[in-house]
Amino acid sequence: MFQRTRQKLALGYTAVMAAILVGFGYGLTLFLQAVLLQGVDSALAQTAQEVERSLPVQLRGQRWEVLVQSPFFQPGGAYYVQWFTPEQQLARSTLEGYTVPLTPRLDYQTIRTDQRYRQLTRPWVYEGQTLGYLRVMQSLTQLDRVLEQLSWSLWLGIPLTIVVIGGGGWVLAGVAMAPIRAAFDQLQQFTADASHELRTPIAAIQTNAQVLLGTEATTEDYQRGLESIERMSRRMGSLVNDLLFLVRNDQPAPTGTAQAVNLGELLQQVSEEQTPVAQKAGIHLELKILQNGLVQGEPDQLARLVLNLLSNALCYT
Repeated sequence: MFQRTRQKLALGYTAVMAAILVGFGYGLTLFLQAVLLQGVDSALAQTAQEVERSLPVQLRGQRWEVLVQSPFFQPGGAYYVQWFTPEQQLARSTLEGYTVPLTPRLDYQTIRTDQRYRQLTRPWVYEGQTLGYLRVMQSLTQLDRVLEQLSWSLWLGIPLTIVVIGGGGWVLAGVAMAPIRAAFDQLQQFTADASHELRTPIAAIQTNAQVLLGTEATTEDYQRGLESIERMSRRMGSLVNDLLFLVRNDQPAPTGTAQAVNLGELLQQVSEEQTPVAQKAGIHLELKILQNGLVQGEPDQLARLVLNLLSNALCYT
């Protein structure tokens, strides 16, 4: 039972931690991608402004015209630049083979061809006229490489971490189960002790009652028998209170108030209580007090001690 509970605790702990790690890895990847893209977008916007400022404009007829003669249109730069006519036809490009047409969305976009590109497209307006469209692009190969390395690190590290967490969860589950196991063992011991402690006075009470009911006893016999039953009932009530105290407080049983106890009188009472039990077992029980004496102690605890010794003797003689 405890082994199965320990396995469930360890598996539950490992499953929760695995979910947290996977969610953290996924969130970290998305966050890093957003941060890197934000940096790329900022650089694209700055480059677009620089390209726009470098483009010369001339008036031809009644219409302004852009002269695509900016040094940014020379190949080999850090960014790719494309120029589209007002009719959205590609007129100039520093990226050979990239002929993705303009889309209605003139903003930041991520385009995937043979590789991924981040692009910014903006209309170029001068004196209220749209003279063309400027597209600035940057390859995301480096960004993808960084994200790929991060992904490999996470998806290789997370399973190893989960294995370690599983081992730690097994150990922690064992530590958590230790007090539960101790409490269960204590409960079993308590049950065994309680049944043993209660069995003796109950058997004595039952035997005394059967003897009184089954024979023609005198008034004196009834008096002694009822007194014995009353004493054993009182001791059993004290025993039950002690057991309840143990259950509620998990502390040693209360010792009671020490007082002067007449051992001879106490032994006489226990002998009277156990005489019917001895007779039923075919055993002759005789008490001989060689020397009487007083001791400091708790009467019920001392009576319980002698009663247990005598009960065991009657059971196994």
